[in-house]
Amino acid sequence: MGIIGTRVATLSSITVSQVLASDLDPRTEKYRKILVFTNSVQDAAHMAGFVEARNYRFTFRSSLQKIINQNQGIVRISELQNQFIDYWKSNSDSTGLNQEDAFYYRFFPADYQGKADIDTDYRDASKNFNGSFKKEFDTRMHWEVLSEFGYNAMIGRTLEKSGASAVKFDEDKLRAIFPAMKDWLNENNLSVIEEKDLLPFVNGILHRIRTRGGIDHEYLSKFRNGSLKLWDLNWMRDDRHFLNKMFHPRARFPRLLTTKPHGQGLLDSTYTGTNNWYRSYYLKSFQLASGYHALVNDFYKQLIDTFTKVGLTNKLGEDDNENYAIEPSIIFVENNVSTRVCDTCGSKLFVAASDVISSQTKCLDYTCKGTYNQLLKSKPNYYQLVYNRILSPRIYASEHTGILERKDRENKEIDFKERPRYNSLNTIVATSTLEMGIDIGTLNTAINNSVPPLTSNFLQRVGRAGRTSGSALITNFAQSKAHDLFYYGEPKDMMEGEIATPGCYLEAKDILYRHFLAYCLDNWSTADPKNNSIPGRMISLQLSRTDLSAPEFLANRIISFIKANEKSLLTEFTEFYQPDLEDSKALDNLKSFLQRRRILPQVNFNIRKIEKRI
Repeated sequence: MGIIGTRVATLSSITVSQVLASDLDPRTEKYRKILVFTNSVQDAAHMAGFVEARNYRFTFRSSLQKIINQNQGIVRISELQNQFIDYWKSNSDSTGLNQEDAFYYRFFPADYQGKADIDTDYRDASKNFNGSFKKEFDTRMHWEVLSEFGYNAMIGRTLEKSGASAVKFDEDKLRAIFPAMKDWLNENNLSVIEEKDLLPFVNGILHRIRTRGGIDHEYLSKFRNGSLKLWDLNWMRDDRHFLNKMFHPRARFPRLLTTKPHGQGLLDSTYTGTNNWYRSYYLKSFQLASGYHALVNDFYKQLIDTFTKVGLTNKLGEDDNENYAIEPSIIFVENNVSTRVCDTCGSKLFVAASDVISSQTKCLDYTCKGTYNQLLKSKPNYYQLVYNRILSPRIYASEHTGILERKDRENKEIDFKERPRYNSLNTIVATSTLEMGIDIGTLNTAINNSVPPLTSNFLQRVGRAGRTSGSALITNFAQSKAHDLFYYGEPKDMMEGEIATPGCYLEAKDILYRHFLAYCLDNWSTADPKNNSIPGRMISLQLSRTDLSAPEFLANRIISFIKANEKSLLTEFTEFYQPDLEDSKALDNLKSFLQRRRILPQVNFNIRKIEKRI
């Protein structure tokens, strides 16, 4: 057991992912579950959403890294996209029952959770996934693979930044640029630019385009061929794509390249009348070349057109809307990573270890004039190890609190206990609602996201795990509150504290009335066990097709029994209950309540409420 004091949400999420993916647990994914406790309803809802959303990306990256490792060398990203889909369509179900369906559940985009129901949507008459869904899903997976080394490459703990895998460009095509540009350079007084200078320069330009998302993909086609509107980028009111990545106007979106003046902020333009990143990169790469604005603009126009001629990029759009994107086929992925560090500002460029060009590439930071040099290979870091582990299960989390409808809570309990579906819950974040009294099946791990208020709460929570095996992993997180910090310093005080026996105010009239009714039911069933029994499920009474006023109806038989035995029932109940009461007035009220015949209509009232609910 460990008590940890730091940022709880992130650490709790990491703990969940680590435990569910552990190589030390012999159980299959279906039987790996975690129960997380929190003291707040709001925290439970937030934590469940955070854990599920955060770990989708880790599941995807680990799954992608597995395919990269299988290649044992470099692989074109266009080939990697298909390899990823082919492998996981055949290896997503540990039971082997339905590999393809398990693939769709495993990688269903997190940004469409709640917007679409994979259990019911996209199905044909036979309840199988339809063809259009399968095609669109493959397209989305192509996007995700491409984005990991493009649009998302430098955002968060990516495969590239963690040193798990990285990319390089087709060196043959890069080396074809200078011969194709040589005559133009000589004709425009730029003969000072030599091949040894141009090659790393081209490499730097392509890395900038790549990390800003400027790699060609089907999802970008409508935007690129049209009038460059975000409406088209999001495929609004266009059913041809329905699982595409959506981009908010104020959010980051893929930046394609243009050599034309562009003031809309939708493209990355090389053109400038003053200065921009591209002119700055030109000046620090070719210090002896002329930096006249018109010449720099012409140089980039010629360079990018040459990119297209040799197959590094493609061009779409017309007139002022023309744009360029990198051809995916020129990007190679490798699981050996070389880290290039700027000798001036220390910024890093992560590339494939077989890349021999990036070592002389100028720093991509706008104002820095440094050059990337190779950094000695570092030891594997935490995330690199995470992405190379054997298992990478998808995490499905939900909250379990008292504000949820009873039916909703019960459905979640069954889903968590039995896990009948591919997307059944394997993580529940609960308040005190799951401390005791509810069967949630075998569990070996429990987490407290804060120190519980009382020793009884603590023991009940940690006692949920390990009931079958006799051992359990319990992790407790201490928040920066006086209560938590005290027990962080003195954990034994929480484990060995005083436990107050749960109590009940017996004089409460509602409790007394319910106990009396339960006593009556017990006597009714005992009087004739063969004929007097309450069904396990109310639906078996068929209330909608039964005459509720008939004497033989269950509720009316119970009422008749109470009426016939009213005096003896009340006397026996009073004798049994009175010694535990401090005030006998409560029993007098019960007697008066019974004499006024109010308890019997209440039974009928409750039966009719059940009828309406059914």
